[in-house]
This record gives sequence, structure tokens and C-alpha cells, in this order.
Amino acid sequence: SLVATLPDAAPGHMNRALADRLAARHGVSVRVLPAAETGGALRSFDAAGRTLLLSEVLAHESRGFHLAFQLGLMEVQAPIDAEIAGAAPTTREAETLIRVGLLNYFAGAVLMPYLAFQRAAASLRHDIDGLSARFGVSFEQACHRLSTLQRREARGVPFWFVRVDPA
Repeated sequence: SLVATLPDAAPGHMNRALADRLAARHGVSVRVLPAAETGGALRSFDAAGRTLLLSEVLAHESRGFHLAFQLGLMEVQAPIDAEIAGAAPTTREAETLIRVGLLNYFAGAVLMPYLAFQRAAASLRHDIDGLSARFGVSFEQACHRLSTLQRREARGVPFWFVRVDPA
């Protein structure tokens, strides 16, 4: 699997490892720009310039997620296309939602590999702050990953994750 071929980087170094892979395998450079220069976008990809542009307002953890998401766009497009074809969405919007959902899952799996995360969750007694620190991810990302630990042979605690808008 692709996730198994990624470097076993410490949380503080994962962003660099992902940026290095984007550069080495795809000729993509990563630039972090002031918010005023991104037009309000948190991320954008300049295909012609082979540059992933990230806003400086993104937290370090969120930058890693966007790097992994971009890597997914470039390295797992064929399996994602196959999954989408099997789902046979009836609208373009449904297809887009499926694609983004699968790429988000991929990014989470890159940053928090299933078995390593499941074992850490058990050893830390599901301390979300501890998991966030160990894997270099945000509180929300760690919560979301906990909710995906549902493999029959390695099931986690059955968490459900609900995102709430503070407004």
C-alpha cells in the first residue's frame, strides 16, 4: 500500500517528508504564503507551476493534512476512480463528495496509520490530546481518526464524530 511506502517520520518531520515526496516524485514545490496573497484560499494547486500553495493561517497540523491530500490526488487517483465507478454516483456533486471523502480518509491514514493509531489510542486510554501530540495532528483530526477504527480484526472503541458549528 502507498501508506506503507511513506517514510516513518516523527510528527514534527512528517510535513517535510510529505513535501519531499511531492517534490521528488511529482516535481511539486510547496509554498506557504501570507493570507493576503492567497485570495482567502487555504490551499490551491498551481498545475502549470507545479506548486502547492498553502495559507500561513493554516495550523502546522492542517498543513500536513493538505500535503497528504495533495499526495493522494497525485498517487491514488486510479483506485479512487475505481471506487467511485463502483459506487455509480448519479450526480457530479455526489461524485465530488465521494472523491473528497476518500482523499480525506487517505490523508488521515497517511498521518495516522491504522494499526499504529489504534495501538496508541489503547495505550493512551483514548487521550485525544496525547494522540494529537504523538501523531502531530489536530484535536479534530485525532477525533475523526478514532471514529474510523472499525476493522473487524482490529476494531477500536465505537466512536462517532459530529462536527458542530459554534455559530
